[in-house]
Amino acid sequence: MPSVIQADQIKSADGVTTYLNSGTLSNLTFPSGIVIGYEFMSSSSYVTRTENTYTATPLTDTIQVKQAGSKILSFFSVQGLNVSAGANAGAGFQIVESVTSLSSDLTNHYGAIVQFSGNFVTAFSHIHGQSAGTTLTYTLNFRQNNNSQAVRINDYQSGTTTTSCMYLMEIA
Repeated sequence: MPSVIQADQIKSADGVTTYLNSGTLSNLTFPSGIVIGYEFMSSSSYVTRTENTYTATPLTDTIQVKQAGSKILSFFSVQGLNVSAGANAGAGFQIVESVTSLSSDLTNHYGAIVQFSGNFVTAFSHIHGQSAGTTLTYTLNFRQNNNSQAVRINDYQSGTTTTSCMYLMEIA
């Protein structure tokens, strides 16, 4: 029969106390480079944009900070990106975050004179500077770059549903 040790605190030799609260560890410091939190969301919502100001895509999710000094690594995979034909037609993407006022342009895709269809994949690392317990909301925004042609995501022109997704990882 295995032994059972029951405790609500563990104190290390250097005096640091780790608390065990209802199965949740607290007061921990993870080694650098370890993934300590992960969120995923996806959407197959079809969205069209004809203005050159940023608006939210359906890709938005929250992650709760587990360790101060960590980074949030975000990956976005936008499927069915479609830019209508037209001079300098293009799509721009931006990541925003709710607490730190992060607002960073990620990239611009230009279709030039021909219609552009494809996928957009990017990653972004954010040093948030927040304490443990803070909830951060990340959103991918997009826009049409020349204010005259339509830009679409999750465009179903092929007749099949496309799904875009967002991954958020907290890295110690």
